[in-house]
Amino acid sequence: MTSNYLNLFAIDPGGVSGWAHFIIPRASMFGDAESEVTDWSTGEVYGDEDSQAIDISRLVREIQSMDYKLGVAVVCEDWDYGSPLKDPEVYSPVRIAAKLKLLNHMHMMEDATFTLQSRTQAMSTATDERLKAKGFWVPGSTHKQDATRHAITALRRAKQKRVFRNRLWDTAWASIW
Repeated sequence: MTSNYLNLFAIDPGGVSGWAHFIIPRASMFGDAESEVTDWSTGEVYGDEDSQAIDISRLVREIQSMDYKLGVAVVCEDWDYGSPLKDPEVYSPVRIAAKLKLLNHMHMMEDATFTLQSRTQAMSTATDERLKAKGFWVPGSTHKQDATRHAITALRRAKQKRVFRNRLWDTAWASIW
C-alpha cells in the first residue's frame, strides 16, 4: 500500500555535509490539502568525500525503507560559486554531489530521485529571517541551516511547479492523484 507521506532529503555537501529530512503529507503536494510539514530533522556527515557520499546514500536508503516502493526526493546543492579558485577544498561540494549522483544512478539509494538545486536560489528563497519565522531555524551549524534552506526551497518550487514536483517524486505513481 502506498504511503500518505512524501520524503524529501536535502544535502549541503562539503568538508562537513549538512542534511535535512522533511516529511510532508502527499495530499499537500499532489492534492488540495494545505501545505504542511509533518516532521523534519537535520544532521551532519563527517569524513572524507567517499565516506560522506556512502553515509548519505545509507541515510537515504533508511528513509526509503520507511515507505515501501516510494522514492525519496533527494535535493543536493549545485555548484554556482563563480570564478575558478585554487583551493581544492572549495570544490569538495562538487565532488560529493557527483559521487551521490553516481550512487543514485547505481541504485544505491533505492528508488530515490536525485536533483541538483542552485545554492543561490536556496539562499535567496529561504533566508535566515524566513527560516526563523516559519520555525525551521537550526541554531549553530551553517551546514544544517543550508540543507534546510534547500529542503524549503525545493518544497516551495514543487508546490508551485508541477514539472519540478513530478521530477522530485516519480510521476509513475503521482498520476493517481
